[in-house]
Amino acid sequence: MSPPVTSSQSIASSVSGVLLGSTASQRKRMVMEHTVEDPDTCSKSKSNTISEVYDIDEAVIGQGGFGSVRRATLRAAPTVVRAVKTVWKRNLKAESFVRVEINILRRLDHPCICRLLETFEDEKAIYLVLEFIDGRELFDEILELGCFNEKQAAAVMRQVFSALQYCHARKVMHRDMKPDNIMLQRPTVSRTPSASQQLEVKLIDFGLAVISSRGVRGRTGSAVCGSADYLSPEARNGTCLPASDVWSAGMILHALLVGCLPHWTKGPEIILDLDTERYKCVSPQAKDLLRGLLEVDPTKRLDAAAAAAHPWSQGLAKVPGDLTPTLASFVSFHRSAKLRERRSLHWPCSSLASS
Repeated sequence: MSPPVTSSQSIASSVSGVLLGSTASQRKRMVMEHTVEDPDTCSKSKSNTISEVYDIDEAVIGQGGFGSVRRATLRAAPTVVRAVKTVWKRNLKAESFVRVEINILRRLDHPCICRLLETFEDEKAIYLVLEFIDGRELFDEILELGCFNEKQAAAVMRQVFSALQYCHARKVMHRDMKPDNIMLQRPTVSRTPSASQQLEVKLIDFGLAVISSRGVRGRTGSAVCGSADYLSPEARNGTCLPASDVWSAGMILHALLVGCLPHWTKGPEIILDLDTERYKCVSPQAKDLLRGLLEVDPTKRLDAAAAAAHPWSQGLAKVPGDLTPTLASFVSFHRSAKLRERRSLHWPCSSLASS
């Protein structure tokens, strides 16, 4: 029997079109779109403005290349909390990207992906009302924990792989996989290593995502999208594949296990010598998964389904490594990554050579 719907949930569903328990096809029909009528052209239907439905905080809780995110509460039910992403129309490129993002998010309904609940639009901006995630970015949460082991890392990465598997089955490529876009939901995150299964992942920011009509081949072109540190060799050359997302997930896993990223050679390869002292705390099963994820040839690389089913991802490592000794390296890496991010080492569809 389904649990009873509370009054606030009922109000939220009727006022703001929220249907959290629905299937993807149902949600595609249920995600409400509110637009305000243009008095000159009358080209859009009259509907509620976002300020009539939500109280939006002034403080920015998230900032991306194309928009800012603020916390909001539903006026009809103040206990219902949402996140509102605002994208201003004065930036035509941002407007184009956000319309693609909306189209993609309307297709997705997965427990490890932040849900789009409804959209608003007026003459100045487009507003995405999203599931509110009360938590931290992945790496920030690890620093807060103060200790970390492979069972926790496996619990996180299994959910990341599951979300990517779901996206790729629907021909969606994220194209900006990085630690900043993996959130850990705060209420279910345990501060003790013994409860790693409680780590709840949410994949966010589909602003650079695309839908490929060509299946696993993805898209090829001169555009380079994503964050430099996590780009696959083929993505650096303008080829976008589902396997490119998997490579980025592999780089995230490497940083989790070792506290740094592998070094690049002058060619399109990385130095991944897993027998060196750097990897002494990493289990054999984790090393095997890293080899499969960081395979330079995308046709030989593990796909998201295989990565999710890997024994390490399933928590079956015979000797799970204690990653606490790598935390000092991890802290240093995380701080330097934040500094690089502030210097804009991020390409929203541009050439690496021109950055």
